[in-house]
Amino acid sequence: EMYHAATRSPHVVALAGLEDLDELVGRGRPKAALAVMFHERSCHICHGALPEFVEVARDFQARGLDMHFAHMECSGIKDAVKSRAHLLGFPSILVFRPLESNARWPASGLINQTLAITDDRAFLLRACRLAGMAEERDHARVR
Repeated sequence: EMYHAATRSPHVVALAGLEDLDELVGRGRPKAALAVMFHERSCHICHGALPEFVEVARDFQARGLDMHFAHMECSGIKDAVKSRAHLLGFPSILVFRPLESNARWPASGLINQTLAITDDRAFLLRACRLAGMAEERDHARVR
C-alpha cells in the first residue's frame, strides 16, 4: 500500500516520538527550511496525504531545493503531539523557516498564509500552488 511505502521513504525522515521532534526542531535542526507532517495510522485522510507529502519531498529534492522533510506517526501519542505542536487534528503539516535569515527558501509563498483545509486534496493543492511546485500535475491530483 502507498501509505506504508511512504512511511519508509528515503526522501522523508521518520520521527519516532516527541524526543525526535524536539531534537530535529531544536539542536538538530537543519539550516534549511523544514516541513514536518503529523499523521495517524488509522486516519484514511492521512493514508492519502502522506504519499503526496513524500512526492512533494521527492520533487523538491529533484529540483535541488534546500528544504528538509520529516513525518511523525502519532497513534498512541496524539494528545501529547497535539499539545506540544499546537495541532488541531491529523494530518497536519508544520513548516519551519530556515535558521539562516539570508537563506533562500523555496516555499516562501507559504509565509503568513492561512490554509483553509476542507479535505486533504484541497490542502495539498493549495500548499503546492503557494509553493509554486508541480503545477503540471494538478489535474492528476484532483482525480
